[in-house]
Amino acid sequence: MKVYYHDNQPGEPHLPHNSGTELSPTTLSELGVLYYSFPPSSPDSASLVEDVATSRHYTNRDEISSSKLIASVGPAAYEQVLKTFFTEHMHEDEEIRYILKGSGYFDVRDADDKWVRIKAETGDFLVLPAGIYHRFTLEETNDIDMMRLYQNAPKWAALNRNEETEANQYPAFFSWTFTALGIAAVQMDYLGQNISKTDVPHLENFLKLAYASIVIFPIALTLSKLSLLALYWRIFRMTTGRRPLQIVAIINIAWMISAVIVGVFLCVPVYGFWEFTKPSKCVNYPVMFIANETTTLIFDLFVLLLPVYFISQIQQSLSQRLSISSTFLLGFIATVISAIRLWQLVVALNLPRLDPTYNDTNSQLYGDIELNMWILVASVPALRPLVGKVIRNSRSKDSKSTGSGRTWYKISSFSSLKSRVLSKYSRSYSHGDGRMPLNGIDSTGALSTPLENKSQDPGSWAPRGNDLIEIKPTRPARGIHVQREFNIHQSQDV
Repeated sequence: MKVYYHDNQPGEPHLPHNSGTELSPTTLSELGVLYYSFPPSSPDSASLVEDVATSRHYTNRDEISSSKLIASVGPAAYEQVLKTFFTEHMHEDEEIRYILKGSGYFDVRDADDKWVRIKAETGDFLVLPAGIYHRFTLEETNDIDMMRLYQNAPKWAALNRNEETEANQYPAFFSWTFTALGIAAVQMDYLGQNISKTDVPHLENFLKLAYASIVIFPIALTLSKLSLLALYWRIFRMTTGRRPLQIVAIINIAWMISAVIVGVFLCVPVYGFWEFTKPSKCVNYPVMFIANETTTLIFDLFVLLLPVYFISQIQQSLSQRLSISSTFLLGFIATVISAIRLWQLVVALNLPRLDPTYNDTNSQLYGDIELNMWILVASVPALRPLVGKVIRNSRSKDSKSTGSGRTWYKISSFSSLKSRVLSKYSRSYSHGDGRMPLNGIDSTGALSTPLENKSQDPGSWAPRGNDLIEIKPTRPARGIHVQREFNIHQSQDV
């Protein structure tokens, strides 16, 4: 494996693009990327891969071959697949790849948004964390065989940068605008004051802000739901019969258009909504508001129940289906808030005294919450890996501060590792083919007492195979935790 900064120069993606700035594997650790080396030719490679898969709960796997893929889909379709892989994207789950033959390039973004290129070769085992922007392409040889592992059922849903992950800026913009109008109304004493304490200019300004809110609200709400429907489209792209998504999207767009038209022409002429002295014809406000919120509540349920239809087609266990469904449960909170807003509108309209600047305060508040909650619902897939990354970084910092971090070494020269360990740690040994008592205590599965003052011949160690050792320096007794068993030949003076 080689790690270096990408030169960001134009050219074919499969070229090295080496900037000349080499990076250490530590850089990958800081980015949350895990790396192992399991040469397929080694007799222990299969068991080592199985150990990692078991410890990290990778329950499914498959193998992919570039040569077989070309033969299956043809050169043109194969090139399109490579273009898709090289489009910058991220996943909700980890991406796990074990290179069985050949080589390829994984590009990942670092903390400064720079491209770090990883040349993965035969025997390299990489785990890209959820939520990291990355892309993949092959080397010039255009030849690779690799194993793909998954924590649950295989999923290929990718969130492409600049197209999908940042598309929520439009519904967010309208939601923030609606919220800003409410804040301005409160800040300028237009909203929250009894109408008896408000003069005519204040009341007119309040109604102008209310008019803008009435027009913006259906746009923001519909765009948020369309963003969620687009998310469904990406997640369930492997299922058939996605026509219900199109139908619900069309219904929501039609509702938005009608709601905006009614909102714009609440009064004819338009200025009649906020100018009382001029004659105008206006719709029945209470009926219009209640009708809008009622249909909104119904459409909320349509949007939120759609995943049930698609999840029923996925061949997974009940627990896995419930896990997927839990991602969308946050949307029910938005639906409950919509119901509360409808209730607040009904309460305000049935109060004995007309006082819109005071009575409509709660409906405005719940409208703000409802819109922003829908933004959050549509962002759940992007937020889940982000939250996971924050938690991992927090744990990593805690581990470094407490000294409980794990250090991995590739064993190419066992004696060089042993000399490093002997200079820094106390030692304890577990014998693989029997039991070796240390200081009269059976050492099998236990840590021995420190032997720092004992002499040891580094050349007397005889490990079995080329393996990985995990060193845990924080055990109270201090020692070495060995992943796999090996033989130890002790010199006479120990």
